[in-house]
Amino acid sequence: MELATIAKECAFRGWDGFDADPIRAETVLAVSRFLESLPPGIPAPDVAAEPDGDITLEWHRSPWRTLSISVSRNNMLHYSALIGSSKHFGTEVLSDQVPKNLLNIIRHVQP
Repeated sequence: MELATIAKECAFRGWDGFDADPIRAETVLAVSRFLESLPPGIPAPDVAAEPDGDITLEWHRSPWRTLSISVSRNNMLHYSALIGSSKHFGTEVLSDQVPKNLLNIIRHVQP
């Protein structure tokens, strides 16, 4: 699903049929900033809403090459990746550029 569609369809409490938090404008803005700061040649990730109001960005090449980044409205990037048998996870602050370690992981995961 595209970011604009998610922002519209998940803007109210309970959008998932249960008690999901709404996706807030601040979260959409943070995701937009992140996506716009990706260098040319990086494929767009799959985008999904989370019940806690965050938005997930995923790059998935295979079960052994996958990355998930949860973007929160307070500009935090929580990530988890598997590249071969190597696990990567942590939290970064979103700034004007994609954090270098996340960019390196994306490059290892992308098709």
